[in-house]
Amino acid sequence: MLRARTIRHSASAYFQRDYSTSPNFDLPTASWSPEFELEENRVRIQRPTQPPASGQPSEASPKQTRRVFKAFLSVLICCVLLWVFRNACRDFSMHVLDAYYNPRSFLYGSSDPDIDVSVEEHFDTRTRRWPPMVTKIPETRPDPSLLYAGLTPESVDAQFCNGAVPCRILLPLWIGEQESRGRMHLSQVLDLARALNRTLVLPNVGKSRIGACGRWEFDVYYDVGSFVRKGSIEEKDRTRVRKVMLMDDFKTWLEMRPVRPSGQVVFVDEAMVSDEDTSGDLAPAKLFSGDGLLNVHVDSDALSLEDPRMKKVRCLGSKFRQLDLKQFSAVTAHIPFPERVKPLPDGDLLLRSLARPEITRTAVLHSSSPDLDAEADSMLRQPEVLILYWDIRHFPFGPGTVEAVTLGLVNTGLDYSARIHSLTHRLIDPYQPYVAVHWRMESIPASMLPDCAEALVDTLTTLLSDPTLGAEVKTVWFASDFPWPVSSSVSQEVPFIGEEAQPQDPEDQQQPQQNVMEITPSARRSNTFRNVSHEHVEAIGIVRAAFRTGGALEGLKLTGISEELDRVRKDMEQEGKLYVLEEDDEEGLLLEDPGVLGILDKIAAMRAALFVSGAKRCGRVSTFTRQITDYRTNVRGGDKRNVVEVFG
Repeated sequence: MLRARTIRHSASAYFQRDYSTSPNFDLPTASWSPEFELEENRVRIQRPTQPPASGQPSEASPKQTRRVFKAFLSVLICCVLLWVFRNACRDFSMHVLDAYYNPRSFLYGSSDPDIDVSVEEHFDTRTRRWPPMVTKIPETRPDPSLLYAGLTPESVDAQFCNGAVPCRILLPLWIGEQESRGRMHLSQVLDLARALNRTLVLPNVGKSRIGACGRWEFDVYYDVGSFVRKGSIEEKDRTRVRKVMLMDDFKTWLEMRPVRPSGQVVFVDEAMVSDEDTSGDLAPAKLFSGDGLLNVHVDSDALSLEDPRMKKVRCLGSKFRQLDLKQFSAVTAHIPFPERVKPLPDGDLLLRSLARPEITRTAVLHSSSPDLDAEADSMLRQPEVLILYWDIRHFPFGPGTVEAVTLGLVNTGLDYSARIHSLTHRLIDPYQPYVAVHWRMESIPASMLPDCAEALVDTLTTLLSDPTLGAEVKTVWFASDFPWPVSSSVSQEVPFIGEEAQPQDPEDQQQPQQNVMEITPSARRSNTFRNVSHEHVEAIGIVRAAFRTGGALEGLKLTGISEELDRVRKDMEQEGKLYVLEEDDEEGLLLEDPGVLGILDKIAAMRAALFVSGAKRCGRVSTFTRQITDYRTNVRGGDKRNVVEVFG
């Protein structure tokens, strides 16, 4: 065994020698033979494998090289797939957010409404574009509690109420009158807020009503600047800037307040209510008499949003849920109607009644401090938001006579918005000079309507026959509460009324038929004019016939607000402009609002060369008509054509 190891060691040493440097060894060259080659191969087979010397890299086998290459290729493919998946998820989330926050941008590739791109073309373009074009960065909606963390009620009040701490705010929840008189009552509410040293929240508007539940913001109907700086009752106070707050600012104030502000609802109406009227289980209240002219009730419990008095203002619980209505009970002030009681109760009486200690003490439901008695606590505490339900017809903060109330002698200083004035110019400027007719048909007995229509045609014929007054007048602007267009150019006739509404019940067939048609809410020009009779249609037919061939007014154009709005819409579409009064109103619903239509008719009548209105027999002198005549008297008094005529 020792000999074998020695031989192998000798053979290994033999093949590892460097013969090129040995001087005593000569390699055989001529005597090479196959036997020698076989012997050499035998010795090489027996040579053991030596590990590589330190510092020399080992040679990897081809199989190991392929395995490493496959692993590297797999990792590379996975990375590419992950990158593609990540981008796809990001683009998908961006499109989802963009579609949620800006649907128009998702469908049309741009939020600009003037860009007209079809849906098919848009999606064909999107499929060819990679990566997709980002059209909008989605808005984030942070949690208000985190956004306003660290704020105090005092700091928030100082920011929104011009440094006054705490805030004392008056929110007009509902004003009972329609727009023409409602704007006058809004001036009364502002005087009440000033007397109570409270900031007035400018209410919303909509459907010819004014109140917090309206759909549109205040500046859609009115000019905020004119209301803030003008229209005070006293001349010396006209330059005083009024304390008002926009509705958006009021909602932001509610959200930022770390403590829910307290609210109290105050109802003001003209009902004659006694103590027995409030003894029911629905709304138990305590009656306080106010000098014989005004009665005040204080509810025993907190106001419920299901209260019947809240029927018209259900939005209080949804729009202003941050208000705390459980600290104060509701107060109702009943002011008798001025035709029953003279002299009229004035605003000072209302203020004194609401501020009586027994009323404020009874209205406090929960004491804010256990160390104070109820009377002291009620004197210290006041609701931060006074929510006013104003449903009266006369004006307590104004001239205290029945005549002044009837004529509406209240200076509001409230002008209409610049957008409404601009639209009115587009409606009426092509027809100057023209004559405007205002005919309110609602309060006229149906049997009188055809005769009144004949009287209107005769009045227009006489007026326009005058060479001075009728010169260059080619158009008659017809403003009415009739729900359908009255223009002679309208091809669709008013539907016949009478035989369509036959009752299906045999018992109902025995009852006398009412020859009326109910007006759909979308077609109503007035909130109180809801039924049209056959006499209404006949009267409008008489007016139409006068403008046709052979009629007394042949050659003149009869038009109205519906026809001219349709004309302006077509003109703006040809100009590539958006036919809306407000940018947020993409569907054009604002131009169907009864309040907006009435304001446009009113301004058109104010700017007409001639104005014709119904006399007492064929109409009534409404606030709408009086505002037109007052404007023409005060602003256009020097115009020779400033004629106001009546018919009937």
